[in-house]
Amino acid sequence: MDERDEELSTLQKEGKGNEEVQAGIEELEEDKRKSGEEYEEKLDEEGFDFGIE
Repeated sequence: MDERDEELSTLQKEGKGNEEVQAGIEELEEDKRKSGEEYEEKLDEEGFDFGIE
């Protein structure tokens, strides 16, 4: 019984770490997506500016 409780406790601690890692990954993915969109917008604006000149 004690061994099972200890394993459960360990799994709960590891689960918290995994959740934090997953949240960090999701945040980085969102930052990457936003950066890509901003870059595409900048390229579109520069292409438009070159067409006017």
